[in-house]
Amino acid sequence: MKVTYLTHLQFHLISLIDENLHQGIDFEDIYAALKRDNLLDWLSERFPELDLSLYTSEDGKELTYAIDGLTLINARRKFSVERNGICLLMAMVNELIQQKTVRV
Repeated sequence: MKVTYLTHLQFHLISLIDENLHQGIDFEDIYAALKRDNLLDWLSERFPELDLSLYTSEDGKELTYAIDGLTLINARRKFSVERNGICLLMAMVNELIQQKTVRV
């Protein structure tokens, strides 16, 4: 997934927090959405106010696969997140951005 798509998604997640819509979403909600195989579909259903029309179904599957690979990370230690699912999702998207932009 392109870095610009990931940063665009982060702006949407930030808007959810800004509008206080992130309350009540926990880690289990995110993990369950990942098991459904398309995280963007879940976001669209859960938050219809988000305009995710930029993304294709394949983008959603690619994002889901990439984020699912991060679920073994200890979120509290790595991301300093332990309660809110949207914050966890933001941290994971940020990690994907870092992985794509950092050259070793």
